[in-house]
Amino acid sequence: MPLLYYNDVIPMSEKSLNEYFYKLNKSNNTYKQYKEKLGSFIYEYFPHQLDSNKEYSKFRRTIHNKITEYMNKSHIVQVEAYRGASKSTTITNFNVLYETLTKRRHYVIIVSSTQSNANEELEKIADELLENDRLRNDFQINKVEVTVKNIYFTVGRGKRFIPNNKLEQYIIQLLRKGYMFEELLLMNKDYDYKEYYGTLRKVFKAYLNEPFKVRIRGVGAFVKVRGTKFKKYRPDLIILDDVENDENVNNSIQRDKLYNYFTKAILKLPSRTAHRWNVLVIGTVLHFDGLISRVKNRKDTLSFSYPLVINYPNKMDKWQELANMDNRDKALSIYKNNKNYYKKGTLLDNPQIDLFDVMMTYFEDIDSFNSEFQNIATVSNSGLSRYYFYEQLPDDLVYFLALDPADTQTIKSDYSGISIVGKSISTQKRYSIFNKGFKEKGLSLINLIIKLHKQYDFKIIAIESNFFSMFIDFMNKEALKYNINLPIKSINHNSNKEIRIESIGIDLELGDLLLNKDEVMLLKEIKEFPKGKNDDILDSLEMANSLSKSYLIGNNKHKPKPKPSNKLVTKIKNRRV
Repeated sequence: MPLLYYNDVIPMSEKSLNEYFYKLNKSNNTYKQYKEKLGSFIYEYFPHQLDSNKEYSKFRRTIHNKITEYMNKSHIVQVEAYRGASKSTTITNFNVLYETLTKRRHYVIIVSSTQSNANEELEKIADELLENDRLRNDFQINKVEVTVKNIYFTVGRGKRFIPNNKLEQYIIQLLRKGYMFEELLLMNKDYDYKEYYGTLRKVFKAYLNEPFKVRIRGVGAFVKVRGTKFKKYRPDLIILDDVENDENVNNSIQRDKLYNYFTKAILKLPSRTAHRWNVLVIGTVLHFDGLISRVKNRKDTLSFSYPLVINYPNKMDKWQELANMDNRDKALSIYKNNKNYYKKGTLLDNPQIDLFDVMMTYFEDIDSFNSEFQNIATVSNSGLSRYYFYEQLPDDLVYFLALDPADTQTIKSDYSGISIVGKSISTQKRYSIFNKGFKEKGLSLINLIIKLHKQYDFKIIAIESNFFSMFIDFMNKEALKYNINLPIKSINHNSNKEIRIESIGIDLELGDLLLNKDEVMLLKEIKEFPKGKNDDILDSLEMANSLSKSYLIGNNKHKPKPKPSNKLVTKIKNRRV
């Protein structure tokens, strides 16, 4: 008998049975003693496919423990994860074996971008069914037939169970419809719990040995599958595994065609009267309007995203210096000699992955990295997609600082965004001088601003004050200790943050606001806006830009803004993807 079911069929003492059913009736949502997990199945039967006996990846740990729960909550589940996260191995291979061998699915369809890719996934599953002796013996796998596009097999070598009474008939019918053991424990309404539990255990044991026929089919995208059946069963588990490819995803017609295939063909396959059916969409985000993104935005979808980099290093500017070095070996040596310094603030999905390789890949092509590893496709319709950089600063700048403080009262607070914009007295153009995010809070942040004021002598220091009036009072008191009167202006935002940030797009596009090409964190937020995790620096840049724009200086204070020349427009860098 499969080890997976051991806890499901062992007898329980009368005392423990009473306690267990009392807890079930009280909570009606916890089955600790009977909870089945994909993870235990994987470690029990596929140690030869694992790198170690401990799982370090947050993504894989979550899928191991939660995928069954996710499928119970929603018929459509979308999972996006970084390239190399073992999505196909975990969900398409291991999970399909788990769902079929535990007699929950009769007919599985795996959809890949091409038929050859689908065949590769079938081959991996077939290898385990044919060569994994322990799996074959424990689950009584027999009659395995492998064709070019299908796998057929039977689970269980016993005879079909014949019920002797109404209770046995009731239980066996529900098991054959796909109900799980723990679900049946809660469905007793008319029988004494000892009689019901004993009968359930007896019927479940017999059901484990009962023949259960399975078909696993692999198809390429757009293959006609409408109306397909295996015996009397319609597909009850459909997995779309990386169905998009790099070429088609950039074509709007192909994107629409694939989504229509999903809605009009794939979603019509399951029987709506079946107790258990699921459509899983897994992959890497290749386009903001691709299938993965569209499915994620559906109201009937339960979606999850697992990026490689959960938190970037604090010293991104120092990482860029390493990436810009011509000698990669020298850069690696500097990193190894100062690992703690460069790693500070970093959190990867899998800490076993080499951070140096990750960051070098990031700076090699940020757009590709965001798509392949961060589940962030470049947003071509962002209002910040056109901008260009200055080569050198003029000598007649006056400076403005804006601070978007992190909310120290919330657990989710990230960092405080600080931006410095310089405005030319003669041309009225504005230059982004300094943009960074800081983890420092309280007194450390105040001392930093005082230090910057000594260096730049700001005309105005703007601070978002929606929740930080006490912070501003404290900053003024600290500055007075140094005989400094800070020109603080409190900004109270009532408008939508995304709209405010997009308002700087026209200034960037016309060249009225010029960027510094070395501002790593700012450029990262621009590329990811509005889908990125952070926008604190963009928010502070918008404040500094608006402040400097409205501040009248020099001889041009009453002159209308000149229209951009054709020469300027041609220099604008179009960063649309």
